[in-house]
Amino acid sequence: MAPLSERPVWLIPNYRLEGHEAVRAMYERVLPLIPAEHVEEIRRAIDDTTATHWGESHCVIEYTDAYPLH
Repeated sequence: MAPLSERPVWLIPNYRLEGHEAVRAMYERVLPLIPAEHVEEIRRAIDDTTATHWGESHCVIEYTDAYPLH
């Protein structure tokens, strides 16, 4: 949670999460269910400048065919 902004907003298809508590609750529900290979794919996508676009206060992750699990 430390890297998140003071007032995080996550826009996920069909969901909008606002605030630390909403993001924390999502992590607590979802992270235990994610298989290790999906976590590795997410890490790879975050470091891939063709998939993740960083702004001053946000990032947008757009998965491509290079990430078959999504």
